[in-house]
Amino acid sequence: MADTLRPRDATEVEAAVQSALAGGKTVEIVGHGSKRAIGRPAQTDLTLDLSALSGVTLYEPEELVLSARGGVGQDRIDGFAAYTDDRQWIHVDVKRARRESPFGLPTAHGYLILALLPRFFYEVGVIPPDVRQAINYGAERVRFVAPVRAGSRVVPRGTISLAFLRCPVAAKASNPADGW
Repeated sequence: MADTLRPRDATEVEAAVQSALAGGKTVEIVGHGSKRAIGRPAQTDLTLDLSALSGVTLYEPEELVLSARGGVGQDRIDGFAAYTDDRQWIHVDVKRARRESPFGLPTAHGYLILALLPRFFYEVGVIPPDVRQAINYGAERVRFVAPVRAGSRVVPRGTISLAFLRCPVAAKASNPADGW
């Protein structure tokens, strides 16, 4: 059973991370939006519980990979087709897709999968539950590299390279509009 640390401010978070690093310990970080039931249980030496903190102001990891699961049923595909007027048979005609599609079933629209990302952000806690407003200003290098068949579970993976959120324990903040 991993020890759990519950820092109350940025200084205690920094001390806990430095101590773990110096001791060569592995750390699981949990907080308000953690979905510990998704994926394999973490086997770590230490759990760093950040739920007492209200956010993070600056985060520049080498890599932080997050994933969550969501279903893409035919009803969702049909609804998206109706809203976007993209009713290509490969998406909405189940019988024809089974007969003629190389994928054997209808496939979801790539933009439907992209549209599900905000849900993913909330599920993994990238967007805190108490946030007043979240603004999407685009996505870079989005590719649809494999079909998503109707009824499939989607596991989006994303790497956060830099995030700015509000936090009363902020020691450093920057505004991208000011040119950083």
